[in-house]
Amino acid sequence: MNAAVPGAERYATPVPEVDTSSRTVVAGTVEAVGGPVAGAWVRLLDPAGEFVGEAVTSADGAFRFYVTPGRWVLRVLSPRGVTETPVEAHLGEVTEVGFRLSAELPERLGVIQIATLSLGNRSYLITDGSVAVAVDPQRDLERITTVLGSRGLRLGAVLETHLHNDYVTEGLELARNYAADYVVPAGPRLGFDALRVADGDQLPVGPLRVRVIATPGHTDHHVAYAFAPADGEPRLVCTGGSLLYGSTGRTDLMGADLAEPLAHRQYRSVHRLAEVLPDDTVVLPTHGFGSFCAAGPASPADRSTIGRERAVNPAFGQEEDAFVAGALTSLEPYPAYYRHMAAINAAGPAPTATLTEPQRAGLPELAERLAASSG
Repeated sequence: MNAAVPGAERYATPVPEVDTSSRTVVAGTVEAVGGPVAGAWVRLLDPAGEFVGEAVTSADGAFRFYVTPGRWVLRVLSPRGVTETPVEAHLGEVTEVGFRLSAELPERLGVIQIATLSLGNRSYLITDGSVAVAVDPQRDLERITTVLGSRGLRLGAVLETHLHNDYVTEGLELARNYAADYVVPAGPRLGFDALRVADGDQLPVGPLRVRVIATPGHTDHHVAYAFAPADGEPRLVCTGGSLLYGSTGRTDLMGADLAEPLAHRQYRSVHRLAEVLPDDTVVLPTHGFGSFCAAGPASPADRSTIGRERAVNPAFGQEEDAFVAGALTSLEPYPAYYRHMAAINAAGPAPTATLTEPQRAGLPELAERLAASSG
């Protein structure tokens, strides 16, 4: 059964065979559980993320671009998910790329993954098929609104697991545009109104039930959100920067003096998740896919569960002091812009429509700025 979007029949035409002896081709397929995805938009971006071209997948989920040799990024937008991947194209060759979009979960809970390669991050839409909840949305709002519109989903709430240090959130504007609740953990002072939540709170969002679980460590106010159908057990948990695939979030972003005490709290937080949630609960972290927010190398797994992490994640195979020592010594330097992000997110980011084009800086000015930032 094809997971096609409305109107896809007009665009889903077969991709013809072509002689590639003198041409450079990037081609592939988009699939989901149930078969190929027809009518998905596949965008071709340059390495800086600038739009170059767009194609729509055929009835068998296929797409193709003719490109110049070099590095490119492919981004897929579909009601089943939004994701991207880098590709390296070579003259006279076909570079094949396969995309697998989100699987349906039991009790009609579905996950729509929105990945951002350049940040090493993922946002999520959790849905029962009628209402959706956005978790840790990033700045490019249209990637979420496209999915909501094409699937006919009502946005019931926008959840933040913490004030992010690695990007400016679009959660506030998203919630305002859809008249949805904007949910932020209690603790930090905010420059806007939000629904503040703490450990043990229960959030009904349509037929979905969301349980708030305090998971301090990555930040002192961090929470996870466990999703369950009405009158059911938790089926998935959005863990933000706490429990990652094969790793945990770094604990030094709130200052070096807090890194060690937060590492102790991080250890206890991930162990608590394993204590209060069933082993088959699907784990959905925001970080850990190349993000500097991870404390150490994360697993390349595309999906994991509480039970799997209990078996393979080093946080569960160590005593607390050993975990803390390892977490602190494995930290890599993080980008300088991180120190500005949490403050912007706490104040309330300006809507993207009000932003102006950045002013160009010449080489002398750039040299001055670099010298000032390193001093």
